[in-house]
Amino acid sequence: MNQIQVKVGSAITVLNGISAEYSSAIGIEIFNTIIINEASKLIVNCYPEEADDRLVYECIRLLEKDYSIHVSNIEIQTKGSLPPQRGLKTSSSISCGLITALSRYYNLNLNINQIVEYSAIASQNIEISVTGALDDAYACLTGGLSYVDVNKVELIRLDHINLDHHVLLLIPNESNPKKYIKNKLTSIDTRLIRYANEEFNKSNYIEAIKLNTLAYGPHLLENFNIIEILSNLNVKVVGLNGGGPSLFILIENDRIVINEIKLFIKTNFPMYSLIDSKIRDLQEEWYK
Repeated sequence: MNQIQVKVGSAITVLNGISAEYSSAIGIEIFNTIIINEASKLIVNCYPEEADDRLVYECIRLLEKDYSIHVSNIEIQTKGSLPPQRGLKTSSSISCGLITALSRYYNLNLNINQIVEYSAIASQNIEISVTGALDDAYACLTGGLSYVDVNKVELIRLDHINLDHHVLLLIPNESNPKKYIKNKLTSIDTRLIRYANEEFNKSNYIEAIKLNTLAYGPHLLENFNIIEILSNLNVKVVGLNGGGPSLFILIENDRIVINEIKLFIKTNFPMYSLIDSKIRDLQEEWYK
């Protein structure tokens, strides 16, 4: 069989699903790649090296159980663009890409909802996601704006997103393990979560991101003061991505402004690596 190659995007958080009824994410143009080639046995190679290969084996186990296939004699390569356990949606992106690739290789004909469901189950089973992150999985796979009912574990809305901003990711060296995240959210202000959802339903996505960050940031960031400092720059919004500790900034597409902000961060917060991206709108091919 010919090589199977699947590229899946990443996402940023609008509404965090932890301790909340609803969650939302927006797709961005940072891609992870899954490659399947024929081999003499099952071989799994994950990059970067700190990536957790348990996710690959759990996706394989779920599909073998439900579709009576035996995954063998293939090499699976996962090529991630971002480090894991930073709130950067790597598990959602990689698992969606892998399930899509295996579906194509073994002619399983899985649809988008099935792919996302397996992604969520696999992530929860090995405890690298608190909620299963359906919103992240949809946004990574299809782009656009996802909105999910966390309690019912179902998609409410998947839509185009009318935001034309530059996206700047701020990625620290340290990670936020999921057990750490759950332990830190025992006294979260649920009013802010409710207000964020109200703004979201008015299509005020920038304000929803601000309120979501105010709700979760003080609990999940060692230095929440950075949010206020960066928010005083010429930016649209500073957001907490997932459970952190990574941040994202939405900026007008003005190269001079973008470079000034990047220089400020490099000078004052050198502990962050910076990655440029942009919003990835809904990809219609998933609905043809």
